[in-house]
Amino acid sequence: MKKVLFFTTSGDYHGGGVMCLIETLKYIDRKKIEPYVVIPTHGSTENKLKELSVPYVIIRSYDWLFSNSVIQSKGFKIKRPLQCLVNILSEIRIYLYMRRKKVDAYHLNSVYSSFGFKAAMMLKIPTYWHLREFVDDNPWTSSFLNEKKAYQTIAKAHKLIAVSNCIGNYYQTKMPNAHIVVVYDGVDFNSELTIRKQMILHKPLQLSMIGGISEVKGHEDALYAVSLLKKSGIDCVLTIYGRCRDNDYFKYLNNIIRKCEIEDIVRFAGNRSDIQHVYEDSDIVLICSRSESFGRVAVECMYQNIPVIGADNSGTLELIKDGIFGLLYKTGDSHDLYQKIIAITKRRVPSKDFNRMHDYSLRFSAIESSKNLSKALLS
Repeated sequence: MKKVLFFTTSGDYHGGGVMCLIETLKYIDRKKIEPYVVIPTHGSTENKLKELSVPYVIIRSYDWLFSNSVIQSKGFKIKRPLQCLVNILSEIRIYLYMRRKKVDAYHLNSVYSSFGFKAAMMLKIPTYWHLREFVDDNPWTSSFLNEKKAYQTIAKAHKLIAVSNCIGNYYQTKMPNAHIVVVYDGVDFNSELTIRKQMILHKPLQLSMIGGISEVKGHEDALYAVSLLKKSGIDCVLTIYGRCRDNDYFKYLNNIIRKCEIEDIVRFAGNRSDIQHVYEDSDIVLICSRSESFGRVAVECMYQNIPVIGADNSGTLELIKDGIFGLLYKTGDSHDLYQKIIAITKRRVPSKDFNRMHDYSLRFSAIESSKNLSKALLS
């Protein structure tokens, strides 16, 4: 039995990283791995861990990866020295916890924080570091305060685990000598997700975007495409689900909506916990992200046989096989997205093709992901 301590940067059960970790723990082989978890704050993640009977400890820690707007703020310059002091004291606490529990391996679930890495190194505990976020490339990504030092630290891990080939290749260029393996994130299909037996097209056509509202998600592509649909006389509604993460971007989107005169067919529905109802209300799901390391929405759509159209970049390009239900459009080209939406509405799909897309999605199940991660942690 190998004792593995998992660290996640979020005390709230929100976002792909912590969701994938919880689903991994749900199916992890308890005969070979005894899991423990460290989280930085109280929150809904605790409830999920209690449901799984996974012991956890709360130790406050702060990230080392920040958006440029945060880094440039006056408040950050004042707070950061105190955050560093907290991290130093917390590193001592995690060191004592690892030693007391006799931990055999330490797993960091995100590159957003290096918390516990020094303690594990001092105790000569093998570290496994998940790579699931792009950094430093674009205005919408976060940046390390000290990029060179950060990559030198991450590269020292026993093994780096990338959630897709695209993000593995990205980090390999940053750390040419690092040992990186690919273990796709998984989606828990043993839920209430319903598998469709035929294509559903309501009137008006129900288009959906699911995820946080921030610049990286590329909502403007969908807004301009919907504007073209309206001008073409196609009755449709675009519903945008997710919490607002960038107020300036939200204002920018509302300006587009007013300019295109589509206020009557675009609505922001906020964050929703009843994801099954969201999918049930969707005819076509749009993924316009500029950067996705994995993209669980695409997988969930394919599993349920919901037509999905994604931008042809990063993890979306890797997951969606351009075919019957998964179509790709040129990133940033709203006219191409408009044409792809039209193409889906004109298709008549044989029932056997539903099974093909559903079967393809099963390779990204949480059970499969947990099995592959267990192998990586045990090696």
